[in-house]
Amino acid sequence: MEGWEIIEISNQIIDSKNIIEVQRLYIELTDKLERGNFAPSKEVMKKSNEVFIITTGKCRDFYEEWGRKEINPTDEQLDWTENLVNKLLVDIDKLSIQEFPIFYDKTRQLADKKGLKLCKENIWKEKINRGNFYTKNNNTKY
Repeated sequence: MEGWEIIEISNQIIDSKNIIEVQRLYIELTDKLERGNFAPSKEVMKKSNEVFIITTGKCRDFYEEWGRKEINPTDEQLDWTENLVNKLLVDIDKLSIQEFPIFYDKTRQLADKKGLKLCKENIWKEKINRGNFYTKNNNTKY
């Protein structure tokens, strides 16, 4: 695998307006980075860090549009966004702030983490309100 694949997927994430597509592409990107048998160049690492920040922003935009009632997310959108938020929460703890642009400091990282947790909590609340919430262990509907 070449670094150009990472950059290509990154550009697709940046251009996407669909939260489901963003989630699918972000998972593909991180899988390729984690499983890649190559040493990522500085350009690839810079692009993947940029995509992390942009993807977090896309989750924030989704959440804010939903909060302003500009969108009424489908169950599928809620599921995919929840999966994306879960992945971002795992990834955010792995970040080395030194590799990010200067504006993305520890304070920004903590604010993003707090926002992702709030988004996840509100997705859960919405799923409960819709009667579409299942526990991961036994698929019991709440």
